[in-house]
Amino acid sequence: MDALSRAFRRDFRPAVADHIVALVAVGFATGLILVGRSVFDKGQVSLLYLPVVMFCGIRLGFGSAITAAVASFFCWDFFFLPPYYTLVVENPKDWLSLAVFLLAAIITARLASQIRIEAQIARDRERETRLLYEASEQLAQEVNATRLLPVLIEQVRSICNSDTSLVLPVVLPTKDELGQPIGQSVYSEDMLAAIRSVAKVALERNQLIGFGDSQRLWQKAVGQDEDGDSAGSQLGVFVPLIAHEDRLGVLYVGRRDDGLPFTRLQEQFILTAANHAAIVIARQELVGQAAEARVLREADAMKDTLLSLVSHELRTPLAAIKANASGLIGEHSYLSTAEKIEAIEAIDREVDRLALFVGNMLDLSRIEGGMWRPVRDWTDVDELVGAVVGQLPGAAAGRIAVHIDKEMPLIQIDDAQMAIVIRNLLDNALKYSAPDTQIDVSLGVLQDEDVGRCVLISVRDKGPTFSEAEAEHLFERFYRGARNPDGIPGTGLGLALCRAIVEAHGGTVGAVNVGSPEPDGVSFNIMLPFLDD
Repeated sequence: MDALSRAFRRDFRPAVADHIVALVAVGFATGLILVGRSVFDKGQVSLLYLPVVMFCGIRLGFGSAITAAVASFFCWDFFFLPPYYTLVVENPKDWLSLAVFLLAAIITARLASQIRIEAQIARDRERETRLLYEASEQLAQEVNATRLLPVLIEQVRSICNSDTSLVLPVVLPTKDELGQPIGQSVYSEDMLAAIRSVAKVALERNQLIGFGDSQRLWQKAVGQDEDGDSAGSQLGVFVPLIAHEDRLGVLYVGRRDDGLPFTRLQEQFILTAANHAAIVIARQELVGQAAEARVLREADAMKDTLLSLVSHELRTPLAAIKANASGLIGEHSYLSTAEKIEAIEAIDREVDRLALFVGNMLDLSRIEGGMWRPVRDWTDVDELVGAVVGQLPGAAAGRIAVHIDKEMPLIQIDDAQMAIVIRNLLDNALKYSAPDTQIDVSLGVLQDEDVGRCVLISVRDKGPTFSEAEAEHLFERFYRGARNPDGIPGTGLGLALCRAIVEAHGGTVGAVNVGSPEPDGVSFNIMLPFLDD
């Protein structure tokens, strides 16, 4: 049955109030015509009733127009055909006039009602088309399944005049059961159980349920005879969400609020929305799998890098330790006392190198794993820097010049962890600078737009500079760039550890090339905020 026929059926059963309005309209027209009864011919009177019938057909519907036509028939006979004020017809020819009038009135009612219905259908289609366009445009802009599904559910419910709409997702990774519905449901638990059972049938068979001849599948799914009343027949439509032969879930759209079937445009929108949802869900799963694969590749590459660095960084000091230790404990040691002392000092240096390497790795692992938090206490940064410099070998300590503001305040930091940061920066500067150059350490207070009032610690060396492309990688784990032209030993963990510790304090660390007009060194700058601001 097409939309026009369904509309006529609805139009033929108007509300009681519409019948009353039709009778009042006929009564009012009769009163006006009675005033000029002496002027109008009895045949002309029938023509004056037809606009009333047409008005009722256009404004109230076919049923009300039929009421107006029948009422006009009797009013014309009663008031305007002799003998007046009776239903008796004096002239037999008037029977023909009455019959023709009634037929003309019914045809007028039908045509007027059809005009009304077609105009309403046109308005509905125009509204549906506009809503479909707006909804499609909104859905097309959303590519995230988590955000898409609530929007899609609301759009389907609104456009289809549905009492509810849900997405029943497939439970991963087994993909053999339906999960909890997404969307607001107005149904009872029993009705939800029926919806779930029908949705499972639709998913297993990859079958649309609710369009056309699929009523029988409803009835079978809920255990009802084909000729009996079925709860499933009152549910709505079920569209499986399938992408690349992968079952993703079921889109369920409840019946329309007015109980009528969905229009063709609404059915098309339901199918389009289901296809779009399936594509977005599948794409998100693929993106997740790609991200997981990328993480695994990066982890694998990181593992290879780590193994390479560990093997290199451990092999070199261990070889030196082994060689010096063998020379010391051999039965026929040829080393003099001075050479033995030198060998012991070499062993001590290599052990310190190993300890620094292992310590950096463990500290970085604890910080990135969330196992370490700063234990803050009021600290004099001037004294902290002095203590770190004092731990350096005499020649290295002599190359460092410390510049401090006159009034340097105390700051709340974890002094043990911040000492590691300063030590790593100083080791980095000493390693990349020529032996006869000076390392400048500056301490001061400044006002930064991002950090606020903070302490600035700068470590400047005279070593090689870096390119703009390298700037964002300097503090990454295991990164060793063009600033290492002569194969200077290192693991690429020191600066990464510095950044992790400083950021745990709420501060920032960065590096800039310094010198004018040509850069002749690098300055590493730490900004630590005051917590009492």
